Amino acid sequence: MTDTRLEMQQATVARLKAQVAAVSGRVRDRVPQGDTFPFIALAFQVIEDGAEDVDGFEIIITVHVWSRAVGYPEAAGIGSAVRAALHNWRPSLTDPAASGPLRHRDTLQRDQSDGLTTHLILTFEAFTESI
Repeated sequence: MTDTRLEMQQATVARLKAQVAAVSGRVRDRVPQGDTFPFIALAFQVIEDGAEDVDGFEIIITVHVWSRAVGYPEAAGIGSAVRAALHNWRPSLTDPAASGPLRHRDTLQRDQSDGLTTHLILTFEAFTESI
């Protein structure tokens, strides 16, 4: 059985590195201490969503954009590039029928308490089947 979630994660990282130039390839699932800003950090959640004869699940991808540029424009521009790269994108998986396209669900802006950092959170979802 192919691990569709892992394939989805690898494909998403590759897509963001290729499509979001402003972060210079800094797309992380684990952020090293002292990383250079701006960067993107990813989180994945899997929710079982199967039926009697299908092992299906929903994959929720949360994209965290971190910026320390003055104001909101840098984070907003990166967020727009992330949305353009992922919304309606169907990742190339071992079994192309295993996953539907990603859909942008929402975006949240949060200013951090340090007074320097802007944190943008974009949520995407895809429905998949185990193969």
